[in-house]
Amino acid sequence: QTLNQLLVELDGFGSDSGVVCIAATNRIDVLDKALVRAGRFDRKITVQPPTREGRLQILKVHVRDKPLADDVDLEDLAYEMNGFTGAIIANVVNTACLAAAREGRDDISQANFDQAVEAEQLGKILPVDRGEENERRIARVHAGCAVATAILLRDVCKLNFATITPRETNMDGCVALKDFPEVERPNAMTRAIIQRHLRSCFVPQLAEEEHYGFDNLTAAAAPYTARAREIAAMMVTSAGMSFEGSQLNYVPAVDQYEVKDFLRTEAVEMLIRSTTVDRYYRSDIEAREMMEMEHRAARRFVRRQKAAIDAVTDALVEHKTVDWDKMRAILETHAVPEPEFEEEIGKLWVSPEDRDRLEPSTSEPREGAVPATNEW
Repeated sequence: QTLNQLLVELDGFGSDSGVVCIAATNRIDVLDKALVRAGRFDRKITVQPPTREGRLQILKVHVRDKPLADDVDLEDLAYEMNGFTGAIIANVVNTACLAAAREGRDDISQANFDQAVEAEQLGKILPVDRGEENERRIARVHAGCAVATAILLRDVCKLNFATITPRETNMDGCVALKDFPEVERPNAMTRAIIQRHLRSCFVPQLAEEEHYGFDNLTAAAAPYTARAREIAAMMVTSAGMSFEGSQLNYVPAVDQYEVKDFLRTEAVEMLIRSTTVDRYYRSDIEAREMMEMEHRAARRFVRRQKAAIDAVTDALVEHKTVDWDKMRAILETHAVPEPEFEEEIGKLWVSPEDRDRLEPSTSEPREGAVPATNEW
C-alpha cells in the first residue's frame, strides 16, 4: 500500500513542474523495480564514505563545542576512523564524552577517543575470564602478527593497536590498522609486497609453535594461516605472479556468473573449457611450493625477532591493548634489522629502481617510431 501510494505521488508530477524527488537507501539491490524505472527514481548517485580529510573536517564539526585535552590529535583520529561515516563519527565523539564524564574529567582525552573508536570497531568489552595461560597464548599470536606487520609491511601498513580484550565481535582480539591513503592506488600491491604479506600470515602460528612446540599448537592463528592460502592461490591462478618461467603465469580460476533475485545473490562456478584438470593440479602444486618457501622464510623471521615478539606479548598480557606508540618503542628496543638478501627469497625489498630497464636502440629509428627509454 505504501509503495502504491508513493508511485501514485511520483506519477503526479509533470516534466515541467520543477519538483525534484530525492531518496536515500543502503539496500538498492532490494528495491522494487517499479521504483527505479525511467521517470521515477532513475538517477543513482553513489555516496562513498568520507576520505581521511573528510573525516577530519566532520570530526572538527562535532568537537568544536567540546573541551579537548592537550593530547588529542584529531588528524591521528581521522586515520583511525577508516570507513566511518558522519553518523558513526558523531557517535564516537558522544561515546568519548560519556567516558570522560564517567572518569570525572572536565575535558576529553585522547585515551577516551581511542577507547570509543575501538568500541565502535569491535563492540563492547565482554566480561570473559580466559585464564592467564590462554591470554598469554593469544597475546603471542597477535604479537607475532603485529611485529610482522610493523617490520615486513612497514611501507604499506600503519599499525593502530593490538588487543587481546574480548569484545562482542571478536572474542580473541585482533591487530588493527590505520588508514594509509598513500598506498591506495591501483599498482600499490606489487608482487614483492604480496610475497611479504604471504610471509607475515605464517608468523602468528610460527610464533606460537616456536614457543609451545608443534604438538601444542592451537587454532588461535587459523584466521591468519587461512589467509596465506588465499594469497598464494591468487598469485598463481589469477594475478600472474607465479615463479619466473612458470607455464601457469595466468590461469583463470573459474568461469563464474551470478544469479541475482530479490534478497538473494548466488555465485555459480564452473571449470572453464580452455583449462584442463592437469593444469589446475599443477597450479595447486606451484601455490603449495610458494607457501612452503614463505613458510620457511617466516620461521627464520620469527627466530630473528624472538625478543621483539616476547616483549610485545608481555605488554599485551599486562595492558590488554598496546597502541602504536608503545609498539614502536618496544620494536626500537628489541627488534633486529632484517637482512636485505636471503638465498631462497632473494632481495627482500624490491623497488622500481631494482628492475631491468629497456636499452635505448642505437640504430636509426624508422619515421614515426618512438625510441626506447631508460626513464621509469
